[in-house]
Amino acid sequence: MPGPGREAIQRALEKILASQAFQGSERMSRFLRFVVEHALRGDQAPLKEYLIGVRVFDRGEDFDSRTDTIVRVEARRLRAKLKEYYETAGREDPMIIELPHGGYAPAFRAREQRVAGARRRWIPALAGAAVLLALLAVWRLGPARRAGPASSIVVLPFANLSADPENEYLSDGLTEEIISTLAAIPDLQVVARTSAFQFKGRTADIRKIGRELSVQTALEGSVRREGQRIRVSAQLVKVSDGMHLWSKMYDRELTNLLEIEADITRAIVDALKARLAPGQTRKVETTSIEAYQAYLKGRYCWNKMTPVDLKKSIQFMEEAIALDPNYAAAYAGLADSYGFWTNLELEGPWEHAARARWAAKKALELDDGSAEGHFVLGALLAQGDWDWSGSEREFRRALDLKPSLVDARSAFAALCLGPLRRYPEAIGQFRQALQVDPLSMNLRTLLGQAFVYAGQPDEAIKELRAALELEPGFPYGGITLALAHLEKSSYPEALEVLQRFRDSAGEIPYYSGLLGYTHARLGNRTEAEGVLKQLQARFPGQWVPPVEVAGIYNGLGDREQALRWLERGCEQRSTMMPFIVDDARFRNLYSEPRFTAVLKRMGLGR
Repeated sequence: MPGPGREAIQRALEKILASQAFQGSERMSRFLRFVVEHALRGDQAPLKEYLIGVRVFDRGEDFDSRTDTIVRVEARRLRAKLKEYYETAGREDPMIIELPHGGYAPAFRAREQRVAGARRRWIPALAGAAVLLALLAVWRLGPARRAGPASSIVVLPFANLSADPENEYLSDGLTEEIISTLAAIPDLQVVARTSAFQFKGRTADIRKIGRELSVQTALEGSVRREGQRIRVSAQLVKVSDGMHLWSKMYDRELTNLLEIEADITRAIVDALKARLAPGQTRKVETTSIEAYQAYLKGRYCWNKMTPVDLKKSIQFMEEAIALDPNYAAAYAGLADSYGFWTNLELEGPWEHAARARWAAKKALELDDGSAEGHFVLGALLAQGDWDWSGSEREFRRALDLKPSLVDARSAFAALCLGPLRRYPEAIGQFRQALQVDPLSMNLRTLLGQAFVYAGQPDEAIKELRAALELEPGFPYGGITLALAHLEKSSYPEALEVLQRFRDSAGEIPYYSGLLGYTHARLGNRTEAEGVLKQLQARFPGQWVPPVEVAGIYNGLGDREQALRWLERGCEQRSTMMPFIVDDARFRNLYSEPRFTAVLKRMGLGR
């Protein structure tokens, strides 16, 4: 093998793996060791994503890198981790190991060999130019690049150049609306908002972004508001070489914002030669710019996903409806906000479920082509009405209208297919969603949850650790990781995870339920009863999250109280009730006639 000696490379590898940055990341360590040792063995064949997925990330023989993006996502994280290491603990290392973009073969160089710009001397760990050319050919013909020039796009967050930072809702809103519109175009894969917004406020090479997200084109731009005038700059870029396919500046009155959005979308369709469905055009849903601005503010608050911001989102959506009573998108947004609030279980579902259902139906009455309206109604039919066939019909209608609508696909998997115990289908839907939203910690968490309920806790733990490496403090990632350990009856491990996430997740009822149950199963009766009392004290009225109370009682060995609270949850239509079908906390109750009766009432069986 040319270049630095085997022993020097091996020493460099072991030093990296012993560092603090890598000691806390088993996946990254396994990945790096695998690719380096593959190179040291002098293997002629380039590393394929399939081999890495199976050997490093324990995927099965049916692993398909076109639908499961774990290798590409983890490669991006490994590159960032190596960069961090060499800027800190490894800043004086004589030997540098890197993972160049475009493949999975590491490069080795001595620090003194570093030269600026194009004269940098890379020493690839590939034997011969023929192999390198073969690798480049594979990369160019990879799954994300086979469908032609209009197959994939990321809409990067438009920069807010206004003097007032409060106008950020305009730049974010314009970005999100363009994503939503493009998502309805057949054969165009549109990166979802969550992954696109990972790049907000970051300066990154457009070609690097394209490789990380496996897209061919990117839309970027800026918004500047001055009084009642707005200036929008937009450019469509080919990510392989940074070449501009289209660019334009719009300088108009604020009242023309909807027109600007439509013009940009039309220009993208023309530039990419995308295929519109017969009769598909951008429907102007409101002529009131004030209503549109209120709607954008509502979506801006919704995306923050905190209880305070959800209440603000409801207020803005209701303001938009008051300004334009025929604004279908605002009704769908209102239903979504109420539905999300109900899921938090901070209040009884009867408080807002009826309002959410009314708003969703009103949205579809005004516009039956609203994918968002069908998606929200599908969620409500599953969680509140337990109308499983109706829910599936609405979700499938939403996905027919917008195949790239990740929220609809993930909700279909989690809220409908999961409780029906159709886990292989649910997992397939999550994999498909990750194809267009590869950086979503929420999607990986939901995928992990599906594996837990499917009785595959080890697979769940792998996915949940991946989610938490994307965002270490993500509360639902921690809660679901604890649930995976409970599925294995690994109570000490579950308690350790829950204690680690106390600060970020402590106010979530689900967290309290798992914590109390775990203490009970460990024999910590005093602690379990303390959690139960605190939970009940937080909700002094008619509503106390029934599934969480039932779980703690069951952990304490009080089956009668557990069953009574599950029956109460059924009466109150708790949004958590459908998930008891395969919840490890209630496994000992599966043969109880009263438990079976609860499932039957929900239209679920075992």
